Amino acid sequence: MEIDALIIAGGKSTRMQSFKPLALFENKPLIHHVIERLSPQVNKIVINCNRPILEIDLQQVPDKLVDYQGPLAGLHAGLNFLKSNWIQLAPCDTPFIPNNLVKKLSEKIIDTNHKIIVPKTKNQIHPTLSLVHKSIIKELNNFL
Repeated sequence: MEIDALIIAGGKSTRMQSFKPLALFENKPLIHHVIERLSPQVNKIVINCNRPILEIDLQQVPDKLVDYQGPLAGLHAGLNFLKSNWIQLAPCDTPFIPNNLVKKLSEKIIDTNHKIIVPKTKNQIHPTLSLVHKSIIKELNNFL
């Protein structure tokens, strides 16, 4: 099964007061950590961003909706762009993504007919690291 990844980096970075994807962590930009963790786990990676990240040599997809609508607008853009049926989400500021995240979540596809698989650790859910089926586009479009 082919699974692509969508890194969400389209935020305004208002709390950080600098461009979050390029904020340094352990001497390299946060987004590089995410790319390194996801690359061996997925077929293809694209980045949702609303301003070009020149330091990254990956396809970059801006929001298609007007009036900044947050990460769901990024998901909307990614689902419309990517061809795979399943898309692994990841925020650009999550350097410790598990090396087996996609494997663990994709194993759940067999046991369910759900279109969104959300990881959970202890009692905490992590929706920004969800595995999402492309078929939710219509519902997401209606919601947005």
